Amino acid sequence: MLSLAKPHHYYQHILAQGVGMGMGMGMMFLPALTLASHYFYKRRSLAMGIVIVGGSMGGIVYPILLNNVFKKHEGYEWGVRGVAFMDMGLLIIANLIMRTRLPPKKASATDPKLKDIIRDVPFLIYGLGGFLVFWGIFIPFFYIQVYALAHGVDRTFTNYSVCLSSPSTSSKINDFHRSRS
Repeated sequence: MLSLAKPHHYYQHILAQGVGMGMGMGMMFLPALTLASHYFYKRRSLAMGIVIVGGSMGGIVYPILLNNVFKKHEGYEWGVRGVAFMDMGLLIIANLIMRTRLPPKKASATDPKLKDIIRDVPFLIYGLGGFLVFWGIFIPFFYIQVYALAHGVDRTFTNYSVCLSSPSTSSKINDFHRSRS
């Protein structure tokens, strides 16, 4: 849906990225993590670590892939669609090979209902806190390339700046630039 969003129609971008991608990623990442923890007992940490590293590798590969696709003649819309088609193919494979080890637990009368969860104040505070933390974490990622370009960083290097933007990497880059000047 992001590929269909019109420029300066911010509500479309918020719905596509904020709501749609948030729900989609929540429905993909958490089941994959719980499946790994469900299957493994002795090497559970290793299995969950592999799942989490896969997500981190996506954080490195996707910005580089998208920057290169956007520059080509396909442009933004088809770049986003191409990644969506690639994701769809990979998710079909993942859904075909994922299986639960045990049968699902039957619902009981004591299980919390949605209205109980929505009225739970500690949960709401946790959700608000998570929203604010991720808002603070991700906003720099959206603007780091523009910031780097505005401060005279080489255009080729800015394509990789999202991948290199962790605090430890940033300090190493700053040390490198200081040593060259």
